[in-house]
Amino acid sequence: MRRGQLRTRVQFQQLIVGQDSIGQATQVWADVGRKVYADIKYLTGLEAVKADASVEVTRCSMQIEYLAGILPSMRAIQDGKFFDIKSVLPDPTGRRHLFLVCETGR
Repeated sequence: MRRGQLRTRVQFQQLIVGQDSIGQATQVWADVGRKVYADIKYLTGLEAVKADASVEVTRCSMQIEYLAGILPSMRAIQDGKFFDIKSVLPDPTGRRHLFLVCETGR
């Protein structure tokens, strides 16, 4: 893939679990690394029932330049839209790109 096809900027985040000042559990999404360019291709859209409510779920494939440390427990953000990373697939030809299988919708 040529660099010009990576047009969309995304930020990755990781869930940080900790405690507040009175000992209550907290969960906060924190930025990981820098924003990177990605090529996002939407694959399917479907409707699902979660917590007795109907929600739209969209699956997509995201290709980014190789970035160490990206995990399925992370999420990506693009213009306020959240993408839950379901799988991280390496580039079969080397460490040039990562392919991410993502899902959006809550």
